[in-house]
Amino acid sequence: VTCPAGAYFSDGERACTECPANTFGSQAGAVCASGCQSCPANSFSPGGVAACTCNAGYAGDGQTACTACEPGSFKSAAGTGSCEPCVAGEFSSGFAATVCEACEAGRHSVQES
Repeated sequence: VTCPAGAYFSDGERACTECPANTFGSQAGAVCASGCQSCPANSFSPGGVAACTCNAGYAGDGQTACTACEPGSFKSAAGTGSCEPCVAGEFSSGFAATVCEACEAGRHSVQES
């Protein structure tokens, strides 16, 4: 039996068993629970998946790293993918922003940052 990514072959059950929550299995054909790896920091999984999901405000592939969005960028939803720059007139001053904020009256952002 060849198990799909996100699962491993369990001798005791003689069947494929899903990797548990907050772990992932990137390779098909794992033959023991050690085929499941812990999710990287700032990510999660429900179990039985080939990659974890990066938290909102963090970008990455869900297998190797989930890195905080830099100031001037944001990522509003959990998932793999990139941070997006704030548009002119908005900003994010800290790391791991999930939204950009409007500039205060009398202040502005002239370029994407």
